[in-house]
Amino acid sequence: MNTPSVEDPRAIAALRDVLGRAHFTGETIREVLGTEGEILSGPRDLPVQLRRLRTGGTQGALVQLFVLNEPTDTALTREALAPLGLEAAAHMGLLRVEGDRVRPSMKLVPHDDLIIGSDLRLRPGQEAPNDHVPGVHRPSVTLSHLTVRAPVERGLDLGTGNGVEAILMRRHVKHVVGSDVNARAIEYARFNGILNGAPDIDWRVGSWFAPMKDLRFDVIACNPPYVISPASQYIYRDSGMEGDSVSEQVVREVGAHLAEGGFGTVTVSWSADASDAEALPVRRWVAGLGCDTWILHYSTHRTPSTWTHTAGPSTSGSRTTSVSGSARSRTAVSCCAVGRRPRTGCASTRCQQGGSGRHRTTFAAYSRLRIACRA
Repeated sequence: MNTPSVEDPRAIAALRDVLGRAHFTGETIREVLGTEGEILSGPRDLPVQLRRLRTGGTQGALVQLFVLNEPTDTALTREALAPLGLEAAAHMGLLRVEGDRVRPSMKLVPHDDLIIGSDLRLRPGQEAPNDHVPGVHRPSVTLSHLTVRAPVERGLDLGTGNGVEAILMRRHVKHVVGSDVNARAIEYARFNGILNGAPDIDWRVGSWFAPMKDLRFDVIACNPPYVISPASQYIYRDSGMEGDSVSEQVVREVGAHLAEGGFGTVTVSWSADASDAEALPVRRWVAGLGCDTWILHYSTHRTPSTWTHTAGPSTSGSRTTSVSGSARSRTAVSCCAVGRRPRTGCASTRCQQGGSGRHRTTFAAYSRLRIACRA
């Protein structure tokens, strides 16, 4: 498996300049590929997209190599990457040269003004290794939209993966820690940090809060492996823990590691009765933490096996046979729990259907009301 190298930060900066001059942006790539919405489309669209890129010149070569992860002509790729040489790009872990063809070693995809590197796209039927590092996916985007973006001193991206949340956090946080149990993910995160102008993020390898010990943070973002499934095949997706216990553990530990007045945002899932509109399991998790909590319930799935089938890189075979009968009879609910450790010392919990970006002002209003009531 390829792991990017950060030995030459100047070469990574040169890559960013090359991609910038080539207009390697989401808007441009969608136009070149003829796609709408998400840049990456399904395997059935690949032949059409490759035909569109035949006359795409050097820009088309970059899209074909790094977005579609298809081999390109060596001479054309050398021209596209200049002044970054193919040898430097290969040493960086971007590609490998095989005669008159260049093959990709990682995926590069723009997300707004960021460019995020990750493992190559998986082909139909291809099994990913346990330490597979995926690109940015929808839960990551949801988390980024709900994370509080106030200027603060210390922040944590727990389970950072490719590092996108930590890189976004560095724009408003002086000292950012990004941690993950997957050492390969940390190497990708380190590469992405340099590529996107955030070389000073503190990257740490370890399980959950072990690398942080007793540190407290003003802002915490976490997109844990919350899939309710008996599987433990993929580090980024499967926790190996029973039911929704990983979500419970993360919510409790995030609350315990927030500084006074700090905010934590966590994507989670839980097993609940279909009639439970108040997220009672999550309310039990946050009870006694001393944090305000806003639970944003945005989707419901009829069975936990739905996650197993759709979330993994491969759907070959069945991995749901060991789900217990009680889990089958419940509804798996995905949500985003947003918590803040209040300065008043009195905590409250609210559950809302659907997303919202008003959590920071709402928490502030709650605080003012509590202070007024106590006066």
